[in-house]
Amino acid sequence: MKNIIYILNDIVERNLYYLDNRFSIFFEILDAKIWKKTSYNPHLFIKNYKFDSFEISRRINHDLINDYLLQPYKSITNQNINSYPKTVLYISPEFGFHESFQSYAGGLGILAGDIIKTGFDSDYDIIGLTLFYSKGYFHQSIKNGNKQSESYKKIKPESHGLKLIKIHNEPMEVCLNLGNSEIKIRAYEQLINKSKMIYLTTDFPENLTFSRLTEKLYTGDRTERFLQEIVLGIGGLKFLDRMGLLYDVLHLNEGHAAFAFLEKINKLMKSNNINFGEALNLSRHGNIFTTHTPVIHGNEEFQLSTVIKYLSEYLAELGLITEEFRKLSTFRGLEKSKISMTALALNLASKSNGVSKLHSVTANDMWKNLIDNNDNIGESEAITNGIHLQSWLSPFLSVLFEKYEINFNDSNKFREQIYKIHDNEIFEAKLKTKIHFLKTAKSIIKDRFIPEIPNNISELDLDNTIFVGFARRFAEYKRADLLFSDIDSLIELLKNSEKKIMFFFSGKAHPKDTQGKVVLSNVLEKISNSLLLGSFHFISDYDIQVGRLLVQASDIWLNTPVKPLEACGTSGMKSALNMGINLSVDDGWWYEAFSNNNGFRIEDSKESFEVSSRINNTLLNEVLPLYSDPSKSKIRADMMRESAITIISKFTSKSMMREYKNFYNKSI
Repeated sequence: MKNIIYILNDIVERNLYYLDNRFSIFFEILDAKIWKKTSYNPHLFIKNYKFDSFEISRRINHDLINDYLLQPYKSITNQNINSYPKTVLYISPEFGFHESFQSYAGGLGILAGDIIKTGFDSDYDIIGLTLFYSKGYFHQSIKNGNKQSESYKKIKPESHGLKLIKIHNEPMEVCLNLGNSEIKIRAYEQLINKSKMIYLTTDFPENLTFSRLTEKLYTGDRTERFLQEIVLGIGGLKFLDRMGLLYDVLHLNEGHAAFAFLEKINKLMKSNNINFGEALNLSRHGNIFTTHTPVIHGNEEFQLSTVIKYLSEYLAELGLITEEFRKLSTFRGLEKSKISMTALALNLASKSNGVSKLHSVTANDMWKNLIDNNDNIGESEAITNGIHLQSWLSPFLSVLFEKYEINFNDSNKFREQIYKIHDNEIFEAKLKTKIHFLKTAKSIIKDRFIPEIPNNISELDLDNTIFVGFARRFAEYKRADLLFSDIDSLIELLKNSEKKIMFFFSGKAHPKDTQGKVVLSNVLEKISNSLLLGSFHFISDYDIQVGRLLVQASDIWLNTPVKPLEACGTSGMKSALNMGINLSVDDGWWYEAFSNNNGFRIEDSKESFEVSSRINNTLLNEVLPLYSDPSKSKIRADMMRESAITIISKFTSKSMMREYKNFYNKSI
């Protein structure tokens, strides 16, 4: 009993539950009511749960303790931690680690979280830097039938293991002078096993009008957003300098923190008594920029007048006149009244990369003018995103893989070992995952289902039910409503299917994204169609928990972006890891991952009706026979295996970090 309490406290203290989702299951097993009441937060759970040895032994048996607590704990703590020769400072406007900490909005933050989680597996020490948003990202509810409503909840840093950074027992501070304004910055520190996170904040009374500056992630106010990015880029580097933290590589996740490259130049100018040009050439070493946005004006842009108002003194300190700064942050076709954060980052970086092979081609085409006219800017290379396995792998598959001593670190051995697992064991693990998803839907996230899940789950006959998942940000180009474009063939599909098909949708539209909200309303309206009722469900307030449950439980993972606007699309990777079969437009990672034996590829078209018809026909003629024809169950099992093999062979966060390691070494 004492050993269990010690382990649970250590898991919470070092935020190890970020690294294996089985810990979250274990807290739920201990007490689902407290787990829900504490908003799935292990820090609060530990404070509220009364450790009673009799009650624990009554609720959970030895196998559950071993599979969901001891085994993942041993796996993490027994890893060989190297003495890191080099350090990476990784800056992102958002980081997604766990559903209890709403410091993320979508894929950009999830990727950042997976990179930090993988940090202790690489040959670099990784420090993450971001803002602490005291109200995080918005919570979604559906009002008036099909309208998204947004609300925010206060986030307490101490509830997530964040500790205020102090010096001489007083909060450490740096101050930014911006024209006639002054912004003071403090920071919290959080340990994730060996990796370290720094969260900057302006949320304290001494900041007067700027105390609420870091309140919300991706605020719609452009001036507020600009100031946040000054705090993140310039303020962040100044704060780390005050802490005495050194780094060899400065890696920006998207252009939001491009001002960090300027501050690095500023420090070099002062420490070496050199001018801007000399410092610029020196500073490029170790500067890495990762771009994600395949639409040029979707990249961060601000009014030049805003720059002049807040940064004129800072630019003068660098020895830059406004026109010189504008040349560093513009591209052909950009209005003279604007600056581009991506152009600034590209101009100041040593190396840049896209997040899939197809995306790097798109990025180089987008920024061709900059590349052709600046000898210091090379073409963006391709480092395809990868996923942190134990954050997304079904607990039931984890147990099955451990039974067969599956080796994740050797793709050849993984292939050999996964083919030793009996087909029925694979189907059984998937069935257990689907049952767990529905039980969680009934007990924990039941208030977020439209329409409600049936009370008696056993009535669903899950052996004869195919789950199709779609969960991601509701941006217009992702076409969440595409499936409904050919409504007649969709209804025909549902009528003629020998198996029941259940579609699960989830996603948020940014509060200022009018078109995204239209798509969301359209999906909700179609779901209420009497001919589709019971076959479609929408889960509101999309977060890591919902995303994790859906990628684990879905038999088929649906992805419908406008090609080539999907930079990568890691949700499909997470489903494939869980032996889900991808049904996707040939975009992002699927462009390079698809083979005829690991899923289905949909040819894109400008006509939504055509693509919708192709999807419905593929479901009817190719997907459903895998589930309804007993003679094809072996083909289905092998396709499920090949899905997982695809991820292990190339798309893990470990393999991604190996590529970044080479990238870093070339940049220094």
